[in-house]
Order: sequence, then structure tokens, then C-alpha cells
Amino acid sequence: MSGITGVYYKEKLIPDRAAVLRMINENLTRGNDYVQVYVEEQIGFGFNALNLTTESMRERQPFSKEGITIMADVRLDRRERLVNEFNQSGMHSSIQETDVELLWKAYRKWGIDFPKYIYGEFSFAIWDANVKRLLCGRDYLGFRPLFYKWNGKNLEFSSMLEGLIYGTNHSLKWDREYFIEYITEQGFVRTDKTPYEGVKRLPAAHILILQEGRLEVKKYWDIEQIKDIEYSDSEIYEERFREIFFQSVKDCMRSNSPVSVAMSGGLDSTSIFSAGQLLNEKNNKTEFFPVSLVFDKYASDDERKYIELINQKYNVRSREIVADDLWSFKNFPYDAPSTAEPFVNASTFGVQESLYAKAKEANSNIMLTGAGGDEVLSGSNLVISDYIWNFKWGKAIRDVKQLAYLREEPFFKNLLQYGIHPLFKKVQMNASPWLAKDIQDAMTVKGIARGRLARGKQENQITTNITPFIDQYIAAPLGMEARHPFLDRELVEFLIAIPMEQKLQGSIKKLILKNAMKEILPEPIRKRIDKTAHYSVIYSGLQREWPEMAKAYSKGYLADLGLVDHEGFKKDLHLWRQGETNNVDYLWTIATLELWFYRLENKKPKKLHG
Repeated sequence: MSGITGVYYKEKLIPDRAAVLRMINENLTRGNDYVQVYVEEQIGFGFNALNLTTESMRERQPFSKEGITIMADVRLDRRERLVNEFNQSGMHSSIQETDVELLWKAYRKWGIDFPKYIYGEFSFAIWDANVKRLLCGRDYLGFRPLFYKWNGKNLEFSSMLEGLIYGTNHSLKWDREYFIEYITEQGFVRTDKTPYEGVKRLPAAHILILQEGRLEVKKYWDIEQIKDIEYSDSEIYEERFREIFFQSVKDCMRSNSPVSVAMSGGLDSTSIFSAGQLLNEKNNKTEFFPVSLVFDKYASDDERKYIELINQKYNVRSREIVADDLWSFKNFPYDAPSTAEPFVNASTFGVQESLYAKAKEANSNIMLTGAGGDEVLSGSNLVISDYIWNFKWGKAIRDVKQLAYLREEPFFKNLLQYGIHPLFKKVQMNASPWLAKDIQDAMTVKGIARGRLARGKQENQITTNITPFIDQYIAAPLGMEARHPFLDRELVEFLIAIPMEQKLQGSIKKLILKNAMKEILPEPIRKRIDKTAHYSVIYSGLQREWPEMAKAYSKGYLADLGLVDHEGFKKDLHLWRQGETNNVDYLWTIATLELWFYRLENKKPKKLHG
């Protein structure tokens, strides 16, 4: 993880190095191993490095060759495959080359379409002086951020939104449409909006092309366009999954330091550790170890019995953190950093940071996480509706029977809920009456994609997975990087393409992972059907920190923007504290958004107004 910043002038002027350095200064939490500024006519690039691989230690950015200047916050995966492609096309390449050198070659080989053909996490900027063109881009899920401002003459861009908010001299105004999308998407924004009018994010899987003063943003990858895969034998699915999964873990372990895993006792993180341990033993690589949260006071949250099974099987000892006193919102409003945009998972900053700090004590700069496992592996019981629509009644009845048995509910209740009703109604969220009408309207999904409801739901979950807060505000300030093997592009494409019954059959979720990890995972973990949620530390935090949080909720920030009725919101918030759980996802999103405004008051970027 590193930081990139830059400016582009339509007129043939040389940018001010000091202006680039001011933006770099707001990016330094993303890396401070070295800082480099490059300027020429029309363009100014600034790079601040965090070197976490052997190859990056030899790297200097911005990198210039043959009139092409490139800088990138990048970790390329499937490097061997990429090098082979270059060699086969006559571009002599070596696995020892740095990521930015390989990225330069990819641009030379495929032109502006090159992001379609590479794997990994990246944001980049390329100035091609040969054609006077600036090209910027982000990886397929947007792990590496990139924001920009364009006024028709000048462009400014930065890895961190802070670089454009604190590092420039523009006045700012809240963008109400951003907050509507943030609320309706429960804390995720997939468009180009930010909280500030005139400041945009480059969306995931998009490139930005700026040439002769004309700016164009294009999408290069679409999850809906992934074609289905069908094999003749279930074992083929398992073998192919295992191959891609192990390759993903291997790529994520590329490091110049010990590698750690944030490991609970759940199926996802233990699978990552087990795969990594087998790879590590085979290749005699760097030190590799798990870090785990344990609880003495909250027995329902403690997973020591599963963690110990991994310790015994692989003869390791997890580095444990007793997390009873790391409750959510601890020391609010100083529980989390003040950020230029809100994140719903900021409430868990303290407990998440403790994991990374523990790993850092053991000199680990890389932590693997199970993020995305639920989204890519679990599937959706709406597949019952899809089976019915496609006349696959046998599969529909099989899944309904399994659900009814697990839930101890009538067969026909589950058939109606998951099979029949979704075919004949529009989906509308339970919008609270105290929400503004434009938010309520946005919560109504107009029309349904009959026959692909389950896949559509999974596509939405994958492309709204939230990892930037952990990556940018927890890992990076410690000089670390979080990596997420389940969100590997090739793995995601495979898991979207295969039949839903390979992932889910009635009550059995993550079927393909469970089958692929036979004899690799301890059986009690492989056969787990429950999931620990750590609600105890959340409710403990709400109880302990409520007096200060109540001050934030009295402010009415969203009411000032015309987004909520303040009294109605506070009434529902009170009911939630008393155990009323209706519509809790949206209430939680709005509650954490109000807290973000309160934190931000201590670090306002500019005088903001509605």
C-alpha cells in the first residue's frame, strides 16, 4: 500500500511541486518509506511508498521509460502468468521485475485496456507524453482508492480523500445525494459521489482517460457479465476451487516480513490459515502465524475451543488478545480517527486495531483476513425462487425441506417465503417514516430479475464489500497491509459462475469450501453451522459510551440536511436500545453516520454548509 497524488493542467504549464507535496502530506499514512515528486509540462506526480514486498524494495516511483511515466499503489497477483504472457509475445520479462515495471509492460502490450488482463489490487496514474494522455484506474473491487477534482481545465487526484480536502484550497459543500446513497446502500457508495460536491471517487473497475482537455470515465469489468460454468462432476468444482483458493492465499503471502492471519474459530479465516500453513511448509517461506481475539467474560463470543483445534493440528500457537475490555465506541468520540468520509465499521476500530498491533509486535507487516468469505461463498436461499422460475422443482423441494427441518418450521412457510413470494412482488425495504421521501423512494427496488434473484443478490453483496476503513485507517498507519484472499478476482469470478447448489443447499452454506477443505481443516470447524457475532462487545459499548454518544445524537446533523426527522430517529434509537430490532441495519447506518459528523467537528476540512 502506497499513496499517489497528482495534477494535470490542460494548458502547457509546469505544475508547482509545492502543491503536489501538500497533497502528499495528507497521504503519508499510506506509506513514508520514501517520497518522490515528478513534474513536466502539464503533469505533476507525487508518490509516497510503503515497501512490503521484496520486489518493492528495489522499486522507485514514479517510473519513466520511453515517454511513459507511471506510478501505482499496486500489488500484482498471478505474476508468473503475466510474465509468461509477456515472454510469449516477445517482451522479455522476469519474475524478479517490480510490480510497476510489469504494469508498464501491461500498458505497452494492451494499451488503455490493460486493467482487464491483470490481477491484484491497484490504483494507478499513467502519463503518456507520446500522445499527451493521462490514464488513471482502479482494481475490480476498488481495494485501492482514488479520488479526483476536475474543473474543465485542471485535474487533481489523490489516493486519500483527505489529499483533496485538506491539501488544497477549494471551498466545500456537502453533497446530499451522497448521503442518500450511503444510507440506502447501508454504508457503501458505488457511484462517483463523495460527501463533498465537486470531489469525485473513481469507481471500482473503472478507468479515467484525460486527453486534449476531454475527460472520460469507462467501466472495464462487470460482475453481471460473468458467464456461467457447469462441470459434469462436483469433484471438478472442488478441485478447481481449491486450486484458485490456494493460489490466492499464496499471492497474498508475498511479503518481505512475517505474515499473520486474523483468525477466529470460523470456517473462513481458519481455511485461510490452513491453506497458508501448507503453502508455507512446502515452500519454506517466512514466519506465518495467526492472531485471535478471545473473551473471558463473554462465553458466547469466545472461540478458543476452535482456535485450539488449529493450534494442535498445525503445531502453532495463536497470538491471543483478550478483548473483553475492547468494547465498541470505547472513549467516544476519540474511539476512531476522524476521516474525510464515513465508515459503518468505525465503531470496531479499537478491537480491530488491537489485532494489527499484536501482529506488528511480531514484525508482521501483512495480515490476511477472511473478509468477503460470507459474500462469495454463502449464496442465497432466493435460489429456491430461481429453481421454480426455471422449472427445477426437484431442487426447489430439496432445499425447502432442508430449510424447514433446520428451522423447525412448516414446509409451505419456507416455500412461500423463498420460492413463491419473490416472484410476484417488488422488493421494498421497511423504510422508517422519519426518513426523507427521497431516501424512502431509493429503498424501493423497481422490478425483479426473475430466474437470477440469488445471483443478483450475491453480486450486490460482493461489490458492496467494505474493507477500506481497515486497510486505510488501521493497517496503513502501522506500516501494514490487509489482504483478503476470498476477494481475489479469479476466485470471485469462479464462485459467481458456478451453480448456486455448489455453494448452498437448503441449510448447508459454503458447501464448496467445506468439501474442498476435507482433511485440511479439523472436522468440528469444517462442519460448523453457527457463526459468532460478538454482539456482547457492541452492546457493552452502547451501554458504557451512551452518555457521550447521546450528545452527538442531540445535534441533528442529518436533520439539518433534510434527510431525517430528528425526533422520529431518536425515538427509534431509544426503542433499539431497549431491544427492539426492527430495521436495525438502516438504523445502525444512520446512527454511525451521525457519530461521524460529531467526530468530524473536531477536524473540519473547511467551512461546510448544506
